[in-house]
Amino acid sequence: MPSAGSLRRSGISLAVALLVATLPAAHAQLAWDEKVEFGAALYEIRGHLDALEINLGAASEAFTPESFMADTSRASLHAMHPIGEVYPSITDRLRAIDPPADAGLRSALEALQARVDSGAASLADIAPEMAAAREATDAAQRATIGAVPSGDAALDAAIAAELLGVVSDEYDAAIVGGEVELIVELQDAYAFLDVANRDLFRGQGYMEYPQAERAAIGEAFDGLYAHFAARADPAGAMEMTSSLASMIGFAQSAGSMMGDTMMSDSTMMMDDRGASRFEASAGRITTILGLLQEAKAAYEAGNAPEARGIVQNAYLYEFEFVERDLDDAGEPDLRASIESTLNERLLLALRANSPEVPSMIDSVTAELETARAALMSPGMEMETDDMAGTGMMGADMGPGHLAMAEKVGFGAALYEIRGHLDALEINLGAIPATFTPESFMADTSRASFHAMHPIGEVYPSITGALRAVNTSADDDLRAALEALQARVDSGAASLADIAPEMAAARAATDAAQRATIGAVPSGDAALDAAIAAELLGVVGDEYDAAIVDGNVELIVELQDAYAFLNVAHMDLFRGQGYMEYPRAERSAIDDEFGELYVVFDNRGDPARLTRMTVALADRVGSALDGSMDRPDTPSPAAGPAGGCLIATAAYGTEMAAEIQALREIRDSTLLSTGAGSAFMSAFNDVYYSFSPAVADWERESPELRAAIRALIAPMVASLSIMSAAEPGSELDVAALGALVIALNAGLYLGAPAAIAWRLRR
Repeated sequence: MPSAGSLRRSGISLAVALLVATLPAAHAQLAWDEKVEFGAALYEIRGHLDALEINLGAASEAFTPESFMADTSRASLHAMHPIGEVYPSITDRLRAIDPPADAGLRSALEALQARVDSGAASLADIAPEMAAAREATDAAQRATIGAVPSGDAALDAAIAAELLGVVSDEYDAAIVGGEVELIVELQDAYAFLDVANRDLFRGQGYMEYPQAERAAIGEAFDGLYAHFAARADPAGAMEMTSSLASMIGFAQSAGSMMGDTMMSDSTMMMDDRGASRFEASAGRITTILGLLQEAKAAYEAGNAPEARGIVQNAYLYEFEFVERDLDDAGEPDLRASIESTLNERLLLALRANSPEVPSMIDSVTAELETARAALMSPGMEMETDDMAGTGMMGADMGPGHLAMAEKVGFGAALYEIRGHLDALEINLGAIPATFTPESFMADTSRASFHAMHPIGEVYPSITGALRAVNTSADDDLRAALEALQARVDSGAASLADIAPEMAAARAATDAAQRATIGAVPSGDAALDAAIAAELLGVVGDEYDAAIVDGNVELIVELQDAYAFLNVAHMDLFRGQGYMEYPRAERSAIDDEFGELYVVFDNRGDPARLTRMTVALADRVGSALDGSMDRPDTPSPAAGPAGGCLIATAAYGTEMAAEIQALREIRDSTLLSTGAGSAFMSAFNDVYYSFSPAVADWERESPELRAAIRALIAPMVASLSIMSAAEPGSELDVAALGALVIALNAGLYLGAPAAIAWRLRR
């Protein structure tokens, strides 16, 4: 039995946990459009603060004080606008999310306005108030969007596009007949344009844009600054801002996220089967078609909000990545029609619970099938001189001759190469989507290791077998990896320095995959799952080598673990076969990948990490077994290592302290005993029958999320008692488990019953 001291510590833990549970969440879990709206308002405030400072003597890198018409007399107007115009548009919603953030923003903006109105005439005069106003704006962003900067390049792009609309309106009001009629509106246009450019486009997600797009968008921003300086036609400015907003959105959709191939059409390499250049977008349309059928089923079952959420995800996370390819394939009208349905008409019909919803889904499904056929048409094949003989499959043995085990072996090696290429790019400045450069310990000095490992370690393990399958693919892969290593070793220190060599290395890796597995992506969900499971074993080995007693001993091995995990997650599990997983399994597996990133970030126990990767590898593989012939429920074979879906949705992130505490208790205490493992297995059978739906409802409704968070907070806190159990002790787990059950029974059943009894007396 636990000692009195351990029980006393449990009581203290319980009290602290109950106190923590009453605090607000770190940030609200808002819908996409709400985040964009908050972001646009907060960056408008920043634009006004910038304009205020320029009028008091600050300099801008993008325009002159003369073209801005800077004058200290106009400072008061830019001190008034944030508190008088922008803040009132967000205060009610901000107060509902985080009252202290709302009060702090109001107080700081009022203090700044009062200081300027009192006669401040220089930057020094307002320095304390300006610092407080900027910090309060950042605090409001953390409460709503979640971080400063957001860390989400797609969100930043959407906010920038929204701001560009405001830029156009302000400039249109300012200029009449080539003359400045409203100076403050001109200053607003300049300041908001500069915020969209400097803070959002050129912010943390800058390197996620393809290199050519970065240059084109930068030139478009420069064109607008020049247009403003010339006091040129507002209609022209409107056209330029609209075009620029579209460029930012399209470029971010097709951006060079980690693992994408950054290359021009002239350097893309295709196999001799004439695969369409748009096969990835065609795969996304297949995913959209699956999501629409889920939405239709949800609607017909009476759950219009769930259906609306599925359609929104289909548009935001899938179709936006397809739009440019449809235009390039000569189908702009079809793209516009599908976009209008998914992003407007169908959502409005679902919101109104219209009986036309099923027929609208059928109609857009037919359009999407037409779009997919257009993207896969042989007429869309690449036609470049660079294709000849470069990474193309020759007359050697084809991929169909390989056994499944051989395909898995080739696939794991090729995705290891991609992981090293990703790690190389991150060390040179690329921003990953699933972890931070800081947790990855990014450093340009480590780039050379990740340039050496593909050619020095991975390639030698497959060259003999690859050469037997396709000699030219083997030669091209070796040449491309050697060229990349030579370029890095010559002193390359940025992504731009290695862009041609990186593009060639990725293309040669793709060509090797076509020669062995048969396609990129493979198009075989079971094969991708097997490769992901193989990679997860490597992840566990690399992490185990990297971490000793909670400290990083081998940084490159830690980076390998991060990169291979990300490839297994984003390229394989969330790839073309994603929709073949039962819906509940998709949520649970995503949640478990999220747990692994958190363990990495916290430099957690390698033994625990190994258990988690083994369980996840089993789950990824087993989740597809019979998935087409069974209801949409998780497989009991998936084991007890599932995610805390309801609690994670309630607290907004798997990184919340409460969620990590729950998982630590599950992994280190309950699963260390036979009784605990049996309990978790039985619990998961019941829990996963309803938790994915509840988690989806929570994401749809902030009110429900807040209510569930308040409801489960005492239970979550009470589970800290289990931390007093000795790992592996059946007696401790049974005794403390009974105590927790009794405590919660009293709290959730006894207390309400007692209150009801007293009220009836």
